[in-house]
Amino acid sequence: SFWEVSYKIIYGSNIAIQMADEKGNDPLTDQLKGECYFLRAFVTHDLVLLFSKPYSSANSSLPGVILRESATDGAPKARATLAETYDYIVSSLKKAATLMSNEAPVVRNNRGFASKLSAWALLSRVYLYMGDYQNTISYADSVINSGAYSLESPESYPTLFANAENASETIWCIPFLAVDDKKEASVASMVYNGANCWGEEGASPSILNAMGFGTALMDVDVRWKYIETSNPGLKNGVNIYYIRKFSGQGGSPTLSSPVMIRLSEVYLNRAEAYAKKGQLADALADVNEIRTNRMIVPQGGSLNEYLYDAVRDGITVDNVLESVLKERRIELAFEGHRIFDILRNGQDLVRDYWGYHLDSYNGIPTGSAPGLGAAGVVIHPTDASTVYPIPESEISTNKLCVTNK
Repeated sequence: SFWEVSYKIIYGSNIAIQMADEKGNDPLTDQLKGECYFLRAFVTHDLVLLFSKPYSSANSSLPGVILRESATDGAPKARATLAETYDYIVSSLKKAATLMSNEAPVVRNNRGFASKLSAWALLSRVYLYMGDYQNTISYADSVINSGAYSLESPESYPTLFANAENASETIWCIPFLAVDDKKEASVASMVYNGANCWGEEGASPSILNAMGFGTALMDVDVRWKYIETSNPGLKNGVNIYYIRKFSGQGGSPTLSSPVMIRLSEVYLNRAEAYAKKGQLADALADVNEIRTNRMIVPQGGSLNEYLYDAVRDGITVDNVLESVLKERRIELAFEGHRIFDILRNGQDLVRDYWGYHLDSYNGIPTGSAPGLGAAGVVIHPTDASTVYPIPESEISTNKLCVTNK
């Protein structure tokens, strides 16, 4: 399960940290040790997102996850509070950044390994989730101003994910080789229709509408290159608009190197923090920086038509967050952020389209949309189903671990 695999990664990281402590200090050992602190923080954050409520001052004493802090820390143990869990994540990332130098040793100096800047980028994400907007901005500034990364251009963006390890925007990815191509068992096989693909899922009508389906944006915004719109499939009565974002490495429809952190997210972390601090111009500037690098403007057109303008678009301090979250949704689509963006902002998850997320769907649509009153369409942020149950394998062997109710 995700829970068990995550704790194996944390255990392996703690073993490596112990071995590094025993070896002593040198640049390569410190780099490796820093990577391990980074990995355990990254994995712990993913765990707390799935198995706990979103962080807030009101929720800070609720159960977080079990913290494994050393190689010998394996006995049955209670879940830490949310506040304690986030303190552990932040302290691990700060330790990682301290250990890793600005210039990583040559053998680790590529985007397939964590770096000091990876730790700072992840801190910008974690602080955003904690509602600490000044620290979100500070760590985002450090990454953006480093000059180590640059946003992909409109021309290069469509090949970013197929060439993740060498992309200018990638901060940290997990490099896959041809031997790692899982074909029918890959993520891509579920959402694409190439060779060895099942093609069972696709872009929802909701994201298609947000991106401007049926408008001129389909020819201007290069992010449409990752969605197959010309030849949708049809399964269980639903049109499937296939997703290309995890395909294309080495020409394989089922291979890519997952991008875990990239520069556009850091810009959007900062934009959201600015929006929540009431800094309207700064928030729109970051969003527009991304849009500038995603639009190929037709001859005779103006880029400004596709950028946000506060006066023209009626954007104010009170509603700028809507624009930021919309851009975040489009830019980071299918990369695993959306559900957590919804929940941490206290918004409803609305899926007013046909599919098996509905409680009683039989594979035959009976109208243009099921409607907001249909069971399964609207999930409130307070709903118990937004938090995953702790696996029985943990509950049955660790009597100190409380379940999610």
